Amino acid sequence: RVLVALKKRHPDRVFLLVGNRDLNKLRFSAELSDADMARPIDEIAPPHWDPNAPTLRTYLESVCRKNGMFDVVEGSSSINQQEAVDQVNTRIERLRYMLLHTLGCPDTFEFRRTELGILRNNNSTVTDEHVL
Repeated sequence: RVLVALKKRHPDRVFLLVGNRDLNKLRFSAELSDADMARPIDEIAPPHWDPNAPTLRTYLESVCRKNGMFDVVEGSSSINQQEAVDQVNTRIERLRYMLLHTLGCPDTFEFRRTELGILRNNNSTVTDEHVL
């Protein structure tokens, strides 16, 4: 706030520079906010700079497949695919998607888990929620 106020007072003399990492941190608060979590996942475009990156829906469907949520067992009342995708559409999975497919740091989630474990002197108690 102080920097913005300074820029407003002296617009011709103050220039604010924002680096890539600074902008990425702003993305976390915006894209993991309640408002963005309520946004339909099909409205969230994949990164334009990577034509091979999956959409958020495609990523969440792969999470469902990996967890066996799309497997149909005869005689069971399994949930439909949309319900499965809705179940895994969490802040944790959105963060994993961002790190893996939009920020280019696929190992960061687990690195952070390891870091928290070292800080706590116990790696086994660090949950996904702690990493988030």
